[in-house]
Amino acid sequence: MTIENDEHYSTVEIEDLLAALQEASIVKICRAYNLLGCEARSGYAAADIFGMVVTESLSGTRAWPRDVNLETYFHQQGRSIIDREAKKYQRHSLLESHDELLISPEMPSSAIAQLSHGSPESNIEQHQALSFLREWTNKVFELFSDDAQALCYLNQLLAEKTKKSVVMEICNLTETLYNNVRKRIKDKVRKRFPKGIAWWEIEQ
Repeated sequence: MTIENDEHYSTVEIEDLLAALQEASIVKICRAYNLLGCEARSGYAAADIFGMVVTESLSGTRAWPRDVNLETYFHQQGRSIIDREAKKYQRHSLLESHDELLISPEMPSSAIAQLSHGSPESNIEQHQALSFLREWTNKVFELFSDDAQALCYLNQLLAEKTKKSVVMEICNLTETLYNNVRKRIKDKVRKRFPKGIAWWEIEQ
C-alpha cells in the first residue's frame, strides 16, 4: 500500500533527498540505530535498518512528511522498524527453539550440537529461558527509547562489555554521568519490573 499526498514527499523528491545525503549523516543515523540496540533486538545491523527505511520510503510504504527533516525521519522510521523486527525476531527464535527440540538425534545439525546434553526437559527450560530473556530485553529497551545514554549503557551490557572504564569511554560518560545513568536505569527498571533480574550489576 502506498501513501501519497501533498503533505508528504513524492518518490521522486525522496530520491533527490537521498542523493544529497552526506556520509556523515548516514554514520550519525546508523549510530542512533546501534544505540537503540538494533542488532541485539531485531537481528539486523544498523546498515540493514537504514536500507529498510530507504526501501520502504521509496516504495511508498512509509510516508515522509514534508515538515520532518531527514535525520529525524530516519531516526523515527528506523526505531519503528527495529520495534517491528524485534517482535518477529522474538517469535522466530521461539519457534526455531521448539523446532530444534523436535529434530531427531539421528539428524545432526549445528543447532542441535549447541544444545546441552541434558534431558529434554532441561533443554526445553533452556530455550524457554532464552525466549524470556529476549522478550524482557526488548521491554527494557523500550523503557529507554528516548534516553541515548541509557541505551548505550544497555548495549554495552548486551555486548558483554561490562568493565566500567570501557563503558564510560564508549558511551562518552563522566564518572558522574555514569553513576546517574546506572541509577536512572535501576530505578526505572525496578519500578516497571519489580521482580526482574538484577542484570545491571557490572564490574567496577
